[in-house]
Amino acid sequence: MTHDQLAATLATSLRRPGYSKGFITWENIEFPDMYDLPSKFGAPFGTPCRPDIFAIQATLTEKNWRPVIYEIKVSRGDFHRDVRADKWKNYFRIAAYVRFACPAGLIGEIDLPPGAGLIVFENGKWLQAKRGRMNREWKLTQRQWMNLCLKRIQ
Repeated sequence: MTHDQLAATLATSLRRPGYSKGFITWENIEFPDMYDLPSKFGAPFGTPCRPDIFAIQATLTEKNWRPVIYEIKVSRGDFHRDVRADKWKNYFRIAAYVRFACPAGLIGEIDLPPGAGLIVFENGKWLQAKRGRMNREWKLTQRQWMNLCLKRIQ
């Protein structure tokens, strides 16, 4: 399965109502204005990010939003390049969880960077292998919320 096919199956799976009440998802959305968000995770200020999937629980209860970013990986080389480049660290600024998503057997829990989770595609289903550590300090600016709204209706 290609990167885009895996991303589409995961986004579809997350949106279905039976999955934790369903998520609202965006694929390949860019967050260009990261300048005013804290960076305790080591990513440089102002570094834009473009996660493969950005998902927020479909609820009006703010404490339950807990955005999740999924990075799709179809090769170990791509995974290791991202981990070495610390690309994933930037995601913790705007998400409660950062998870890598891949075919089963490609990445093991031992390979994951600190705090990251893992979800694997096996026998036509997505299975959570490791939840990852929750980041309670995530924040989205008003511009980023509006970016999500505008991209959702395009």
